[in-house]
Amino acid sequence: MKASRSFAKRLSLNVTGRTAVLLMISIFILGQAAYIVLYKAAEGTVKSTLDINLRSLEKVFVDVETTTGSNVWLVEKFHEMPDAMIDIAQHMVGLDTNIVSCCIAFEPYSYLPDKKYFCPAAGYDTSGELRTGFLGGDDYDYHAMNWYLIPKLLGKSYWSDPSFDSDRAGRLTASYSKPLYDEDGTFIGVIKSEVDLLWLTERLKEMNLSDNTF
Repeated sequence: MKASRSFAKRLSLNVTGRTAVLLMISIFILGQAAYIVLYKAAEGTVKSTLDINLRSLEKVFVDVETTTGSNVWLVEKFHEMPDAMIDIAQHMVGLDTNIVSCCIAFEPYSYLPDKKYFCPAAGYDTSGELRTGFLGGDDYDYHAMNWYLIPKLLGKSYWSDPSFDSDRAGRLTASYSKPLYDEDGTFIGVIKSEVDLLWLTERLKEMNLSDNTF
C-alpha cells in the first residue's frame, strides 16, 4: 500500500526524471568546480565550467530524446512485424553514441496468446560488444516498471530516475521512454533508450581536463 501511495504521488506531481539525473551528475560537476577553486581561486572560471557541463548534459539528453522520438514512427508502422523490432533497436543504438541500449516493449500477449512478454533489445555490453536479445520474465516484469508504466498511464515521454540497467550489465543508467500506439490510437507498448551515467561522467572529466590546464 505504501508503494502504491508513493507511485500515485509521483504521478500527481508529474515529476520528470531528467531533473533527477541532472541533479545526480551535478555532484560530479560540483566536485570539479571545487577542484578548480582550489587551484585557480577564480569564481568566474567555476561558473563557466558549471555552465559548460550543464549545457553539455542538456545536449546529451536532448539528442537522446530526438533520436528516440524520430524513430517512434518506424515501430508504430511495422509493429506487426516482430522480426523487424530487433533491427530497429540496433538501428537506434547505432544512431546515437550516447545510447548504450534500446528496447521495444509490448503489451502482454501482443503476438502470441501464451507469450506474455515481447521486448526485443539491443545494446553494448561492458566490453563494448553489441548484443541483442529479449527482456521480460517472472524475474523482470517490465510491464510493472516505471519506465513502461508511467508513459502508458500519462500518454507521454518519461525520463526515469537513475538505476542499474535492465540488461543486467551492471551500469548505472537513466532511461528515456515514449509510448507507442497503433493506427487506431490504441496503446501497444513503449520504446526505451538508456544512457550510461558513469560513461557520461567520464566524458565530462575529459572535457574539463582538456579545457582547463594549469
